[in-house]
Amino acid sequence: LGHIHDDNEDWLERLLKSRADGDFDQEITLADGRIIRIMDRVLAGGWRIGTRVDVTDLRNQEQEARATVNRLTSAIESLPDAVFILDEEGRFVLANPQVRKIFPLMSDTVNTGSHFADMLRIGIARGAYPEAVGREEEWLAEALAFWHEPRQKVERTVRLANGRWVM
Repeated sequence: LGHIHDDNEDWLERLLKSRADGDFDQEITLADGRIIRIMDRVLAGGWRIGTRVDVTDLRNQEQEARATVNRLTSAIESLPDAVFILDEEGRFVLANPQVRKIFPLMSDTVNTGSHFADMLRIGIARGAYPEAVGREEEWLAEALAFWHEPRQKVERTVRLANGRWVM
């Protein structure tokens, strides 16, 4: 249904036909630019309950939020340093290409939704962290504890198998 055009009779006919099929949930853009969400539910006994909600401001805010996220993502991806963002459960939300370059042995594990802890475990298994050899679980526990400690300055230096030091 989407957008109401000059032919309101045709639009109304399509609207009524789609409602006749049962429950209905649709957003339409009115000629004046407002976006209206129409929701109808069929109840027992053939009764119908419907709501009409102006969601214009919400959709505009969502569009602005998406634009802001896109600008932030673009800025982070263009940085020369490796930058990644984890959510509160330790999953990757964002990682710029430099993260994969600095951690080549685990580059396939750096994906949106993947757990940082899994990346570390795979890195240990693939020999990416020489300091973890022989004390794998302890090293992993230390590395994960670092990410959960509240502090003003977050800094940790790790030596990688390729001889590179990462802070």
